[in-house]
Amino acid sequence: MRLLVINYHYLRYKNKKFLASSGVGDKIFRDQLIELKKYYTPINFSEYKKISSSKKQDDDRYVIVTFDDGLKDCLTKVIPIAKKLKFPITFFAPGLPLEKQKVLTIQKIHLLLEKEKVESLAKNFYQGLKKLKKPIKRNKLKNLGIKGVYRYDTGLIRKFKLDLNYLLPYDVRDKIINKIFKRYYPDEKRLARQLYLSIHDLKKILKSGFEIGGHSYTHSMLSRLTPRKQEEEIEKNRKILDKITSESLPFSIPFGHIGTFNNTTKRLLKKYNFFNLVTTERKLNIDNYNQYDISRFDVNDVFSGSKLKKVL
Repeated sequence: MRLLVINYHYLRYKNKKFLASSGVGDKIFRDQLIELKKYYTPINFSEYKKISSSKKQDDDRYVIVTFDDGLKDCLTKVIPIAKKLKFPITFFAPGLPLEKQKVLTIQKIHLLLEKEKVESLAKNFYQGLKKLKKPIKRNKLKNLGIKGVYRYDTGLIRKFKLDLNYLLPYDVRDKIINKIFKRYYPDEKRLARQLYLSIHDLKKILKSGFEIGGHSYTHSMLSRLTPRKQEEEIEKNRKILDKITSESLPFSIPFGHIGTFNNTTKRLLKKYNFFNLVTTERKLNIDNYNQYDISRFDVNDVFSGSKLKKVL
């Protein structure tokens, strides 16, 4: 049994107001789904769980398509395309935008990069860091078991990305990013309502026959948190999703590669009724019966335009 899992975040389309330069074009996305159906049987994670639990010899090729971060595009653009093609899709939603109408830091950074070049944003960020006038203790990648990130970046850009996502304490990072963000987007709640799915939207998605899942509460790297903080991230995400369904759900790990989650994460996912763990380890799932170790490619790993680079 071969399972290919492909992840998206954003779609590009005409007259898009925010994050307009990110992601795959909507027409290319449609053509990619058509291409996938030529070689794979589209399923969702609940179906995969049933298929893999039988452990029968199966030579079929399956594909699961996912969208992380719970963005409004999923309802307005992705689902109409998927419905027309009868293609199941899984949507992973974090809790903070649903409950507090706040913009996740990861999207704040992407939105700021539409306003400033990365070099300019990095400069402003480090100026803000300097103004704090206090010693900053950074994490070490080796302590997290993380290797090979941002291999294609060098110098200031690599340092900036590492600090934002891996090394700086979250409270320090967020204090500076929030200050810069407010200059461009003073009404964060209004923006969040425009940017993210609501609980009502997720109910509609589920009613339409699509699958939803968890994606933590604040999109923090779970391995950087204490066991107590990890539990808070997962429990709060589950409580919000319980307003939509009490069914066991899949879970997509923020960032997702080795070192960004640990055994505590897996234990807590089982405790809070999430039936799997989906990573971003870029490999094909071959006869994989471990629901808490499902690998997933980024769309750019497997497609060149609307054509598959290789049938895996």
